[in-house]
Amino acid sequence: MSEESVPVGITFHEYLRSSPPVVGRALGCFIGRYVHVTCEVLEFNGAIVKARTVDNCEVDIVLLEETTIEDKFVRFEVYVESRTNLIMATCEGLGNDLSEDDIVRINNLVIALLKPETWGLPGAPVTPA
Repeated sequence: MSEESVPVGITFHEYLRSSPPVVGRALGCFIGRYVHVTCEVLEFNGAIVKARTVDNCEVDIVLLEETTIEDKFVRFEVYVESRTNLIMATCEGLGNDLSEDDIVRINNLVIALLKPETWGLPGAPVTPA
């Protein structure tokens, strides 16, 4: 990952204290926190979305009242109750046609940003193995 991909003017620890983008495997590290997660909507019943994260983890997202999901791919800001149960704060539709390459790029970027060495720091990645 190039240095241009690291957010400018923010440290790794500040990044993690914000509501960072994460992959499904990392959700367990952020219980009780707000994060962003990009998902493919699998099922929408009006109150709960069943979705798959870019790293193929299935999650349930409780929606705010009167939320309409029209896109197949959505970036959610969520409160993490558990690894698989999330509560929506906001959402942004990403369209219906993200390619496999797009999904892989999103996954790889998010994983890289969760690694201290991306930021020039020693240490283990935030994402569980």
